[in-house]
Amino acid sequence: MTKIFYAIQLIVLFLTLKAGAQPSAFKIADSLYNTGNYTAAINQYAKINNTNANLQIAKAYNAIGNYDKAIAQYNSVVTKDTSLLVARFNLGKLYLKTNKFKQANSLFAKLVAISKTNPEYSYNLARSFSAINEDKKSVLWYKKTLDVDSTHLRALQRLSIHYVGEHENHFALKYADKGLSFFENDPVLINVKALALFNMGSYKLSIKCYEKLLSLGKKDQKVYHRLGYAYNSIENYEKSIENYKLLLEYDLENIKVLRMISEVYMKDKKLDSATVYIKRAIEAHSYKLDKEYEVAARIAVNKKDYKTAIKYYNMAYTENPTKVLYLYQACIYADKYYKDPKLKLNYYTQLKQKSESKGSNSQYFVVFAEKRISELKSEIFAKGE
Repeated sequence: MTKIFYAIQLIVLFLTLKAGAQPSAFKIADSLYNTGNYTAAINQYAKINNTNANLQIAKAYNAIGNYDKAIAQYNSVVTKDTSLLVARFNLGKLYLKTNKFKQANSLFAKLVAISKTNPEYSYNLARSFSAINEDKKSVLWYKKTLDVDSTHLRALQRLSIHYVGEHENHFALKYADKGLSFFENDPVLINVKALALFNMGSYKLSIKCYEKLLSLGKKDQKVYHRLGYAYNSIENYEKSIENYKLLLEYDLENIKVLRMISEVYMKDKKLDSATVYIKRAIEAHSYKLDKEYEVAARIAVNKKDYKTAIKYYNMAYTENPTKVLYLYQACIYADKYYKDPKLKLNYYTQLKQKSESKGSNSQYFVVFAEKRISELKSEIFAKGE
């Protein structure tokens, strides 16, 4: 009897020590995990070998970027106990992270069926539909996410981005404004709102949004480009040039930006500055220069320097012979500049010949040239030349 009593005491003592050892082992493993010593934590959790420890092992593998092992660990846990929603949720997010979109879609669809009131389930289901190019279903589930949580920032962002991408700017504004009513300084929503307003031609309101982005430290080439364009559109040429020059800091030889600065200076009647920038554009160009020469020609026209304008229009045509319009412009200003009808006739004869070789698309120029050629020949004949 005494031996049995002692045996029972030993068993109780062993169980007590074992029960005390588990929390102690967990504390050690958790301490390692919380301080970022993930590999050591994994080894420690492996010694415990229960559900909670295995979940922590999966989290640790995820933390060190070993996603395959994290997925395998979560799958092992979920297979044993499908009621562990945390494990299934984390597994679904890992599927999205590792581009296993169909697996993610299937898993989140099951989670949504279990709980329709969890906005993260519907949000990630929407993400998975987007990833497999089922946009209509994606939009539907983002909206269902908002039905559950009207302040869900990421769903509001994604809906506004979707609609601005589809050029449905009113809907983009709807979701951007709704989000900004909760998160007034969210740069994603401010940017979408700015772009939607820009697309709609509401440049003053768009400027306000883009300037706010800059005040939040969100400096970006697209922001400067759109501000330059928007300020130009409302005839605030000084601010337009200021933003284009900030954009130019990213690439001092950006042909398009140099050309835009020149055009804004021209609109502002600062023709010398316009000339400086269009020359920089021409010098920086390594391919067709016709657009730059055409701007240079228009600057010359503004200066009433028709001889230079003719030269640049001819140079533009030489660069891009598909644009007969350049020769047409050269003819217009040759008419203004030259007094000798024979010199004018040479220009219109060239326009007629080049236009005829271009086919029906240039028929207007042919008719125009023929009419003027007839007039000039009559003028020359009348002078007895």
